[in-house]
Amino acid sequence: MSGTLARARAAHTDGLLAAPLEREGAWGAIRSLRQAMRRLRQTGLEPRVEFILGLGARGELTSLSASSLLLLGYGPEDDVPA
Repeated sequence: MSGTLARARAAHTDGLLAAPLEREGAWGAIRSLRQAMRRLRQTGLEPRVEFILGLGARGELTSLSASSLLLLGYGPEDDVPA
């Protein structure tokens, strides 16, 4: 998981999307993130997923199965990492 955190710290993000896992579980949260990215694309943006992190109830990084919240960071599609 430390590689994911390092990638998140180094990423150039234009925005964050959050999806709770409470009601519909992990697959429902992933579906919500996919729908949100689709809506961004429909508005003319071309976002690229930079990272997805699972956060526990106290804000700690967790595995998907132990997460309370998924956090997706996105950047512009034409952004090339240095």
